[in-house]
Amino acid sequence: MNWCQMYFKPTIPTPKEFWNLRSRVLHQGRTLTPSGAFYKFTKNLGTLVHRLGYGGDVQMLDVGEWSRELVASVHAWFTDLQKPSLPARVRM
Repeated sequence: MNWCQMYFKPTIPTPKEFWNLRSRVLHQGRTLTPSGAFYKFTKNLGTLVHRLGYGGDVQMLDVGEWSRELVASVHAWFTDLQKPSLPARVRM
């Protein structure tokens, strides 16, 4: 979750929700988080619905947009890992 707080900073889902979502999808195959938020993944078919909320606790995440955001976050992390000011154990 610390990584999410430093590099992946969307408001929906929050870093904590992202971590819960990641864990639930990977380990349980569902997207209902402990806070009661339910995430639906979609693909842009002409209308962007990324981070669109409806029905109270349902949030839409466009997989293309979300993956671009995640890749940009990973690039920022890799850039930080290359900085000589970081201890060697962190850069490895």
